[in-house]
Parts: sequence; structure tokens; C-alpha cells
Amino acid sequence: MKNKVFHFRILIDQSEEVFRDIKMNGSDSFEDFHLAIVESFEFSGDEMASFYMSNEDWDKGEEITQMDMSGTGDEGIKTMKDTPLEEMIFEEEQKLLYLYDFMRMWIFFVELVGIIEPEAGQTYP
Repeated sequence: MKNKVFHFRILIDQSEEVFRDIKMNGSDSFEDFHLAIVESFEFSGDEMASFYMSNEDWDKGEEITQMDMSGTGDEGIKTMKDTPLEEMIFEEEQKLLYLYDFMRMWIFFVELVGIIEPEAGQTYP
């Protein structure tokens, strides 16, 4: 599929079930996705965040960070701004963790629920 649209379900880890569905172009960056999540949950966007690739058990895997704070310029570090979704997302049911505000530790479970064709005239997110 040349132009992929990823349909994600984002569930916040708290006692009541609160989730959002967000559709993103595969070519959008993780930074674009971060901004869409922040907007959809009505956060200020002033706090640090990271994505982590995950598995069936919701373990933290490779990090996609908001900014490279290592100071080393390590090319192995993936940043949200420089990483398109389609570089890390390959199949339905793929899972990610999204952490927002490292002081309050908002944790979100993100799952790719579908890969769809873009609708004519529709913009994503």
C-alpha cells in the first residue's frame, strides 16, 4: 500500500477506561503523533514525552525520544522529529507505550488497530 494511514487506539492507564482513536499518515513523524495525542487528551504539551516500542506484555523496548539529551550525537538514538511512523510501524496489533510528563508519569497503551487506504479529501490526523 503506497499511502498508508495508520489507525491507532490510545488507552490511558487509569481506573476508568479513557481512549482515543487517531489516524495518522505513515509518513508523519512520531512528533506529529505526539502532538495529536497531546491535543486529543487536552494536555498543555509543555512536558517531556517518549514512545517505546512494545510487545504483547507491554514491555518497554526501543525508545523514540522527544529530543536527544545524551549529548553524544549518537546516531542510534531515534528522535520523534526525525523518525517517520512507517519506519517503526509494520503490522496491525503492533504495540507502543507513550509516556507523557515524567513527573506525573501518564502512561498510554497504543495499539495499531488497522492500516487503511486514505479517504479522498480527508486529512490526517
